[in-house]
Amino acid sequence: LIVNSSYNSGSVSVNNKGGFVGADYGYDKTSGSMILSPGNEILLDGFFDINLGITYYITKDLSVFLNGTNLLNWNYERYLNYPVQGIEIMGGVGYRF
Repeated sequence: LIVNSSYNSGSVSVNNKGGFVGADYGYDKTSGSMILSPGNEILLDGFFDINLGITYYITKDLSVFLNGTNLLNWNYERYLNYPVQGIEIMGGVGYRF
């Protein structure tokens, strides 16, 4: 079993006194190929993925965050028979000890 892939990604982040905003994206023209046996190759479709995360520091030790993944809600398989989840939003509180 051999897996080939060409994945391009990038990120942007802004950090200021009160918070942090980060975004990343991923683009794969062809998600990859799986060679099951000689002459038996499966090509997966390409995809474009966008994620965004925001963190706000209330104090030096206390923060709140909100992260979103797959914001385009595209249905694709990064690996054969392993579909990604749709839009996912997660938030929470962080505290440093």
